Amino acid sequence: YATARVRAWCRVQITQLRDSVGSVAGTMAALPPKKKKGASVGGDICGQCKATAALGVMKRCGRCRSVCYCSPECQKLHWKVGGHKRVCKVPGAQPRATATADDVGAGADPEHPCPICLEREDTTGESAFCYSCGQAFCGACKFGIIAAGHTQACPVCRANLAAPFAAQHACLHKMLERPPGRHTGPAQRVLGMLYQEGDGVTRNPKTAILWYRKSIASGDAAGYTQLGYCYEYGFGVKVNLAEAAKAYGAGAEGGDATAQCNFSTMLDTGRGVPQNRAAAVKWLRRSAEQGYPRAEYNMACFYEHGRGVKHDLVQAGKWHRRAADHSDGRSAFRFAMQLELGQGVPQNLPEAQKYLQLGATLGDFRAQATLAEKCRIGDPHGGVGKDLGKAVEWYRKSVAGSDDETRGRLQQGLAQAERELAAATSRGSGR
Repeated sequence: YATARVRAWCRVQITQLRDSVGSVAGTMAALPPKKKKGASVGGDICGQCKATAALGVMKRCGRCRSVCYCSPECQKLHWKVGGHKRVCKVPGAQPRATATADDVGAGADPEHPCPICLEREDTTGESAFCYSCGQAFCGACKFGIIAAGHTQACPVCRANLAAPFAAQHACLHKMLERPPGRHTGPAQRVLGMLYQEGDGVTRNPKTAILWYRKSIASGDAAGYTQLGYCYEYGFGVKVNLAEAAKAYGAGAEGGDATAQCNFSTMLDTGRGVPQNRAAAVKWLRRSAEQGYPRAEYNMACFYEHGRGVKHDLVQAGKWHRRAADHSDGRSAFRFAMQLELGQGVPQNLPEAQKYLQLGATLGDFRAQATLAEKCRIGDPHGGVGKDLGKAVEWYRKSVAGSDDETRGRLQQGLAQAERELAAATSRGSGR
């Protein structure tokens, strides 16, 4: 009898508890949701499984910022089979097609996919590295974020990638307290770079080399690149071009784009190794295919001058465009000239002006000088109106960034633009 009464009492308590929980849940649902940094809540649903934000924190696609996901697994599945790959794009950019032979660094099912594009290895090209969580993401996506004007935040943990050097130093040491993993080698290498440059710590090249060797031992191919740089320019060790070439070669074999580009340069010039143009082209192409801007620019120059390859302005234009789209000002200027003159590409004056403006903005003094002259005399075919104030501004920037060979000529152009601006101002016109 006592057992039956206990059971009856328990049933009553359970019923009351359910009613209480339901009441609290209804009250909580009526409250505005609390947002977390880097999360998306409210009416958003997972783009793949259609789960609502009420079931957990949602995070947006780090590239297009328009679709939310409840988990990395849903994001990957939606990218591969759900159709998001065909429409995902950086805001303001053209829609992205599926990967093609021209889509550098793209591959099927990478072992460690970039968390933004999910197409390339996260260490492809001139990749970025988060000092807080240790996540890397590919160079192509890094340049896309910069070009679109997004803040430099980690696409995974949303930490600031441009944190002060002292904060980076502390974060890297904290990261190395974790169990060894893919983050270990890059963290050790970046610590070495801080010691080499004296950023946030007392400058100590010998300590930097110790960290580079540790990163190499941890399997970080880019550690060879930094070690080769020390041997090439004498940071913490005596200059030894043979050792530099050896380190660059090891990094190139390990797949580091910067090492491949540097090793190509040494093979091309015969510094530290016997000259070998064919091998130089091979390593340079591997680096360029990873989306490394300096290698793309060099590859274009090889085709422009027939250096180790057949002279081909079409290929030169292709590589200059890639480098320009990856924020290389030199290639932006050269591609603009090809578009203006119709060399290797169809003539397109508005597009030429667009790349000329890009090159000037990126700091190429030749692009700045050319744009200054167009502003001085006006170029209606390219869509540039006469503006003496802008001409003086761009001439001053070009003089500041020019080499000794061209500085005198640019100073003459600046002086002429300033005289014309002064005369126009006295007439009551700045044009």
